[in-house]
Amino acid sequence: MLEERVLTDRRRILGDNHPDTLLARGNLASSYARAGRTGEAIALGERVLADRERILGDNHPDTLVTRSNLASSYWHAGRTDEAIVLGKRVLADCERILGDDHPDTLLAWANIASSYAQTGRSDEAIVIEERVLTDRERILGANHPDTLTSRTNLAVSYWQVGRTDEAVDLLRSVVEDQARFLGPVHPDTVISRAGLATMLTRRGRALLPGDTAGAWRDAAEAVRAVGPHLSDDPAVYGPALAAAYGLAASVLDADGQPEAAADFRSRALQAVATEPPLRPDHDDADGSQS
Repeated sequence: MLEERVLTDRRRILGDNHPDTLLARGNLASSYARAGRTGEAIALGERVLADRERILGDNHPDTLVTRSNLASSYWHAGRTDEAIVLGKRVLADCERILGDDHPDTLLAWANIASSYAQTGRSDEAIVIEERVLTDRERILGANHPDTLTSRTNLAVSYWQVGRTDEAVDLLRSVVEDQARFLGPVHPDTVISRAGLATMLTRRGRALLPGDTAGAWRDAAEAVRAVGPHLSDDPAVYGPALAAAYGLAASVLDADGQPEAAADFRSRALQAVATEPPLRPDHDDADGSQS
């Protein structure tokens, strides 16, 4: 990795405590995090944070970024309690130094909400997410990527507390806006579209056996959501489409149409039969600095 070489060279030429060496170390920790090398990201991030607090001070912007990135790494590693503790410190620092309306302050709030959601504190997460969404719409605009992420996270939290119809309606609107403003193949659009199909499929299954018409409606919408886009990302859309076909087959079985049900099961097998999980996004800070 080029950043590992840069760090080695800066340590040799400039020394361990030079700001450019700390920068290289922080960028490498962020690269480890993006690559899924979370353990290495945490170990390096903790060292960078300690060095920046010692050399630059607690309130230096680079120290705040490092603290936020480390909290994010804790979150991704499932060390949620530590992520919450550190995230609250980041939030307090951002409010004190940057102000309530600064994007980094809103980011800190959003990350605490994500940590609450991860630990099942969904009601608390919703209160924060609704506030963050309102603030981001006011400050960044309704169509900013961060605002769209807030709407997605809120939809997932609604789902987790059983506010199913609100979750589906909100995520449906998110998919429409992401496709329009980010593009149909943007990773955020792909994830949200698959999530919408998954929500529809799970809601439809909950309607069986008493409401086959409602279950069929949800299965049909789920198929329409991901089916036309299957070739854009088969690894993500395939499982969601398979689950939707499976729901359609269950409805046809309940209606006494076994041959038609078998056809949909065949389609499901072709698409790949594992549903993607529903999980809130974590609003990671951009750890790379220049």
